[in-house]
Amino acid sequence: IPIAPEASDRTSVELGRVELANTDGALDDVPERYDLGGRQVIVRALHRDLPGWRHSSSALLVDGLGAAWEADRQTLTLTVEGQAGWADKLLQSRLYAGTGGPEGGDDLAGKPLPVLFGRARNIEPVLIDPVGIYQLHHRAIRGILAVRDKGFAIDPAGVDCPNFDALKAATVPAGTYATCLSGGYVRLGTYPPVGVVTCDADGDAVGGWAATTADVVLRLLVDHAAVDLSRIDLEAVAALAVAVPGLIGWYQGTETTTVGEVLDRITRAAGAWWGSDGQGLVEVGRLALPRVTPDYVLDHTIILETPERLDLPDSIAQPSWRRRVGWRRNWRVQGAADLPEAPVEPAVPREFLSERWRVATAVDTSLLADRLRA
Repeated sequence: IPIAPEASDRTSVELGRVELANTDGALDDVPERYDLGGRQVIVRALHRDLPGWRHSSSALLVDGLGAAWEADRQTLTLTVEGQAGWADKLLQSRLYAGTGGPEGGDDLAGKPLPVLFGRARNIEPVLIDPVGIYQLHHRAIRGILAVRDKGFAIDPAGVDCPNFDALKAATVPAGTYATCLSGGYVRLGTYPPVGVVTCDADGDAVGGWAATTADVVLRLLVDHAAVDLSRIDLEAVAALAVAVPGLIGWYQGTETTTVGEVLDRITRAAGAWWGSDGQGLVEVGRLALPRVTPDYVLDHTIILETPERLDLPDSIAQPSWRRRVGWRRNWRVQGAADLPEAPVEPAVPREFLSERWRVATAVDTSLLADRLRA
């Protein structure tokens, strides 16, 4: 389990390798005939003294996913990974066709549709139609809180259209914007804009608004990684919801990333981790102070070999007397060229729009008395 605040890796689970004897070469063609990458691999143990070798009497050792075949002159080996391997796929598999309308123009052909979760501030939506229609999310969203042009606020027209065609046909007064929340669209009444168009918005609302870390983790696994609910430790997800109830936000425009990379980032921000348990479930958890009454006690009667002591990561090898944490991300940093010239002020403070993060600081100077290299 990653313990450094900067760690971005998921839980490390080494499930192992299944080795098949192949001295006679009978299995030489198996890798070509059976591609087990991403397919379920179950390993069970049968006790040699039990009669009948019945499947019902076997014990589950591993329920994972096939990774890759390896072959030499003596053996054929299949490496097995955990169910978290499902997340090693693109966050957004839907691409713009570039044929116009909701499919965008030629410049968007082959690029992924945007993805928005929770509440994100100052995101730059994707322009998909030259009449001034932008897209914030590939499906229904909860709401658009603000729209700005070069930092100046645009007033809502109070119109939410049922679909893209209705939005395109609508008459939107100059200086206002209309929405189509069911498709994640916004349209400007004045186009082209003066500068960069940005929005504050509440994202994905299909099946309810996913707004907390636990909500987004579950939505990513089910809707984007196609992990069945039966493969997710729902009790662990519920515990994370209690431990980290705060509102979060995530936005991806036309960039490319994987579900796993997004899970890494949002769990790290919550001091949490995620990964496979080796028994067929994807789980999440949060590093916290130990319980007064431990779940397990390990002593010399249980430990067969002397444990190996590992070095702490460099970032926490020495205690820190000060920690700074970024929060409330500005998804579209705007420099001087993207904002009105002073002394004219944008709708949102210039300091917010020009910086990526707000920063919170925790300080304990007493550590400096005993830890000179803190």
